[in-house]
Amino acid sequence: MNSKDLVTNVAQLVSLPEVCFRVNEMLNDTHVTSSQLGRVIRLDPALAARLLRIVNSALYGFQSRIDTVSQAVTIIGLQELRSLVMASSAYVVFNKIPTDLVDMDSFWHHSVYTGLVARNLADECKLTTRETVFLSGLMHDVGQLVIYSQLPKEAAEILKRSTPEETNLCDIEREVLGFDHTEVSSELLQLWDLPRSLWEPIRHHHTPSEATEYPLPTAILHIANAIANTVEPIRKSTVAPASTAPQVDPDAWELTGLTDAIVDPITRTIKQKLPDVLEVISQAKANATQSPTTAF
Repeated sequence: MNSKDLVTNVAQLVSLPEVCFRVNEMLNDTHVTSSQLGRVIRLDPALAARLLRIVNSALYGFQSRIDTVSQAVTIIGLQELRSLVMASSAYVVFNKIPTDLVDMDSFWHHSVYTGLVARNLADECKLTTRETVFLSGLMHDVGQLVIYSQLPKEAAEILKRSTPEETNLCDIEREVLGFDHTEVSSELLQLWDLPRSLWEPIRHHHTPSEATEYPLPTAILHIANAIANTVEPIRKSTVAPASTAPQVDPDAWELTGLTDAIVDPITRTIKQKLPDVLEVISQAKANATQSPTTAF
């Protein structure tokens, strides 16, 4: 079995809502309007409610409340909507995967932290696609969940061989499986017909020099993951945030034009936003069947 076979086998378990595919398709039309998108999104009231919760969270910090999906789309832009629709669905979709091998709260804590760091790094680099970068951080390790759920014996062996100080988890996965979680993650996103700008950084976030079309977003995700691994790791470690630099490919720092001096101010910023954003995203599962009370 290879990574593509694994993803194909689990496709039904982690399928996106039909509305997500429809929105993704509509966003490829340059003539689509905010009102058209709003009408489609409101066909899935739970998705609409989650989207509005995210837009009104500390992630954006708007002064006034956003009450309609159409208003949200107008303010954040069409391309950012693709990422937010995915982000609002990710928690629900991947929590359908039963696994006894991972603490899901810790998993999402690390994933959200990585996404927020990546988003802030994108701002520092003047990237206009910061929402896609945020989503790449949020979903960079979803391949691990697929492996844990579908190949539990092999996953247990991988975890047994790894330690909190072991940074080459991908090497261990390849030894045991013949592929790693970055391949699984990118294969899944390609199955969902999501853009290369999203899946390529995820595929190469441990090997940023291998990215061909999106080297800067890949370098940003690579750095964000290194910071998150020292500050909010899934596997708890005694490594201090100041030790992030050795885990980062020097070429990634050079490509972004940043240095490890950025770590401290960014982690302080994230500390303020993380609880609210994490709460909004984690509410998605509990509220997935609820209808929003706002207008559309």
